[in-house]
Amino acid sequence: MTRLLLHATLSLLITINYIHCKKKEFPPTSNRNIIAVAGTDDDGNSVIITSNDGGTTWSSPKKLSLFTNDVRAIAFTTSPSNLVAVSVNGIGWPIYMTSTDTGNTWSDTTSITFWPSAEITKMVFSGPTTGVIVGSQGNQNVKKKQGTYAYTTDGGNNWSIGDTIENKGGLPSSLSIIDVVAFSSSIKGVAIGPNELQPPTLLYANTTDGGQTWAIETPTINPINETNLEVAAITFNTATNGYLVGEGNTQSDYNFLFKSTDGGTSWKNEGVRLMQYRNSNVKVLLFSTTTNGFIVATTVTGRTLYSTTSDGGQTWTDTMNLVAPNLSIIDGGLYDATNGNKGILVGTLFPSSATPKEGGVYFTTDNGGKTWSAVKALPGIKFVTYLALANKYTPYSLINP
Repeated sequence: MTRLLLHATLSLLITINYIHCKKKEFPPTSNRNIIAVAGTDDDGNSVIITSNDGGTTWSSPKKLSLFTNDVRAIAFTTSPSNLVAVSVNGIGWPIYMTSTDTGNTWSDTTSITFWPSAEITKMVFSGPTTGVIVGSQGNQNVKKKQGTYAYTTDGGNNWSIGDTIENKGGLPSSLSIIDVVAFSSSIKGVAIGPNELQPPTLLYANTTDGGQTWAIETPTINPINETNLEVAAITFNTATNGYLVGEGNTQSDYNFLFKSTDGGTSWKNEGVRLMQYRNSNVKVLLFSTTTNGFIVATTVTGRTLYSTTSDGGQTWTDTMNLVAPNLSIIDGGLYDATNGNKGILVGTLFPSSATPKEGGVYFTTDNGGKTWSAVKALPGIKFVTYLALANKYTPYSLINP
């Protein structure tokens, strides 16, 4: 009897110890495929739909009735249930709403004050609680735009307007708008956009505190000072290596590839001319591994372009067209928790002889973007505006909200 009791006690202790020491996964595997897509419906209402299974099934559209303009950005924050959505109100200030049940219900709107004539380009979270909204604001006194940002440290429940982005090296101009922003770690990031000069020059600002403060760098080594360029997309394929696609803004200009090897502190024009992307809009630049990546763009004629790399961005191969014509890809992302195999592209299909009615559409991949599914309809969305993934993947880290 004593032996049986001792055996039972030891078994219980081993079980408790195993449960206590077993590595906890967050979020749970069942929550790793959650996707949210924002857009407008047939009546022009701002709506969001969500999928819990990587796009196999979708929720019914949820109206954000307090938004009078379309959703400019959405993001998951502290858990796969928590979302924040951003728009602009009638007087031009950014407003936001939050959800704690994966978009089924939403809070009242809160305005981000002292941001007049807002133009919002991106919202990015570097961690569960820290995130930034970037864009520009109008300045009525001098009649020009100024790059502006807001930041949060509590998962999007409260936002603060950042200080003016200052020039560290005495550059004669400042950002007129922040086009793209990316983080190479939870605290280190880069924001890039043009200045107000004509023709514009690309400037970049760095942060080392998760986006609360930014400073424009003096581009003394490998500067991003190419003229006639617009910033298209940015990503990091390692904690130090990042890539940026700059678009030529005339029909004779090609897109060029810039690279950073120090986490975004400095950038170099790689001299890679993306030949087929002449006079096109690059929307997606992603890596599924440190070497394998892809670019998606839309031409002015509605043709979708797709290229891949297997050497970390040194060379690119024109691969395929997803569907043609009249497809405008808006955004894309990879979200698999282990190897980045799963991904989605979202966009809007405009009327043609093959598709008489416009509508939101998406494609999925299970092999890191090597091949994609046939086009599928996003239920209840006419025009797509933004994509959010609960578990955005990068080759070097999984950003777990």
